[in-house]
Amino acid sequence: AEICTFVKGFGVKFPIMSKVDVQGTNQHPVYTYLMAQPGCDGLIRWNFATKFIVSKDGKTVTRCNGSTADCLPIVEEMLKA
Repeated sequence: AEICTFVKGFGVKFPIMSKVDVQGTNQHPVYTYLMAQPGCDGLIRWNFATKFIVSKDGKTVTRCNGSTADCLPIVEEMLKA
């Protein structure tokens, strides 16, 4: 509930996961998988700023640490494939 209240100010309209650890000894398995992909490792400074973009087939993962606008060209390119 606390997370949902926080993100309302950002205009979030997508499903929100429960609060999980994104790194460390209690890292959620989703983040363990994502960060094990080539080029996707490294410290997650803030999970709202770090985006993992997964291809339609679920096999290609790209990490984008910029704004949503910075990540848009990556998404557009992946949609062409």
